[in-house]
Amino acid sequence: MNKNIRVSVNQSLFDIALQSCGSVEAVFGIAELNGLAITDALAPGQELLVPEPANKPVADYYKMKGLRPATGIETLDELRDEGIDYWAVEVDFVVN
Repeated sequence: MNKNIRVSVNQSLFDIALQSCGSVEAVFGIAELNGLAITDALAPGQELLVPEPANKPVADYYKMKGLRPATGIETLDELRDEGIDYWAVEVDFVVN
């Protein structure tokens, strides 16, 4: 029997599979149930259908401890250009 689970910030399908099914191998079943690719980004609060746990002891451990893995990558700020062509006197370095 399938159940619903709500996605947390920075969670991927792999995180959901481990948390709810006890194994990352369940990612394929979760993706199929929800019409997603295994690499699709998930939105916080999104509802997903998940199958019965493949590894119940692991899934129960995550549930008992309240563990919600979130290995998604946050968007990093744009990197500043570096080097002599981009530096400004009195802004990036001080001349004595």
